[in-house]
Amino acid sequence: MKSLIEEVNLYHSYSFYSYNYKRIIKKRLDDFLSYLVVETDTPAEDIHLERIYETVNLKGETLFFSSLDVELVEKYFICNIHQSYNWLHQSKRALQSFFFISL
Repeated sequence: MKSLIEEVNLYHSYSFYSYNYKRIIKKRLDDFLSYLVVETDTPAEDIHLERIYETVNLKGETLFFSSLDVELVEKYFICNIHQSYNWLHQSKRALQSFFFISL
């Protein structure tokens, strides 16, 4: 299982977009990673798309992990609604492109 940083770097190196567009996409994906770091209280190198939510029992032991869901992505955009239309559009296209290729 690769971390999100590794997946973003792979996506960036194998995509056929122009250099400038790849730079924009990388920046927007890095912004999303920073959001996930804050939201999950996890170091960036430990963020995995399949292990976003942790379910623990009453003893504090980890039972299982859940993957990234649409609610967290929506919350990301709601938290950044104050950004410009261009920023929101670029972020949407970056995430859309990344998830289309990664899945």
